[in-house]
Amino acid sequence: MKILIPTSYIRNPYIFQLVKGLQKNRDVENVQTLVPWLYQDDYSFDVIHLQWPESVFLTSNYNEKDISALERRLLFYKNQGARIVITVHNKVPHKGDKKKSYFLYKKVYQYCDGVIHMGESSKDIINKDHADDLESARQIIIPHGNYEYFPNSVSRKQARQYLGIPESNIVVASIGAIRSSDEYRLIKNVSKALRKRNGLLLQIGQIYSTKNRIKHLITIKSLKLQKNLRQFGSYVADSEIQYYLNACDILLVPRVNTLNSGNVALGYTFGRIVLGPDYGVIGEDLKRQGNPVFRSIDEMEVSQTLDHAIDLIHTDVGKNNKNYAIEELNWDRLTLQYLSFYKNLN
Repeated sequence: MKILIPTSYIRNPYIFQLVKGLQKNRDVENVQTLVPWLYQDDYSFDVIHLQWPESVFLTSNYNEKDISALERRLLFYKNQGARIVITVHNKVPHKGDKKKSYFLYKKVYQYCDGVIHMGESSKDIINKDHADDLESARQIIIPHGNYEYFPNSVSRKQARQYLGIPESNIVVASIGAIRSSDEYRLIKNVSKALRKRNGLLLQIGQIYSTKNRIKHLITIKSLKLQKNLRQFGSYVADSEIQYYLNACDILLVPRVNTLNSGNVALGYTFGRIVLGPDYGVIGEDLKRQGNPVFRSIDEMEVSQTLDHAIDLIHTDVGKNNKNYAIEELNWDRLTLQYLSFYKNLN
């Protein structure tokens, strides 16, 4: 079987782990990820497995002409007998024009033979908007895989010494850019709640509080004045991510109304308590494993949910999260499900 997973997001560990898992199977002859393969007429694939549709364009300024070109390529492969599959990561992209993004996703769904959701709530949410587009597509649920890809050899004590964090602190880590005013408000309220509990918030990723540069600088300065937030820039090397995960007690999923987040599986892999929104697959996964969820980003709700998370630190929830990640979210298991799904599509 020859598989193409065309995406420009090749630095995303999800892609590496998916490709690695597929390549280990003897039924797979070849897996390619580079976008230019999508436009080659002299090489055939059995499966075109899309991830984030916008990632097949090398710029965010794609237009209707670009979408039409993608349509022609999908039709070309369907006429060759290839199966078109998509994994649903987002309802629409986090950035860019929502109307244009919706049009792109709608067009892609119309060509799909198979749709892979990461949870039941994804299936419900996507079909609410795209039932007609997905009428002939077979749909299945395959969860997000774990992150055993990352090194995990340092102890809590070593991680805290490396980062200069006292043993007595309650530590919450937030990994990923803060992309909206609501997400900014969330981490601000988490930081404020932690300050009352001798706690510290580690933020890995840029913080975008508003599009207005002056207001942004003011809000960032205000946030840092709380003195219990440490911001580590936009990027941490894969070899160092373990320090932040092992130093923290709780991993925050800093998202609002977002369908999926790899941070859930990341926190599970490292045996952390994971705190996130009660929305989409994020809320579905967290509640199933007994992790705390916030239903709004209001200060009182965030504070109460954080208290719940702190109460869970010395329970078996973190251990159970890790066992679940190892047993149910391992990539050998998941890629067998992918291959079975590929083979059974018409």
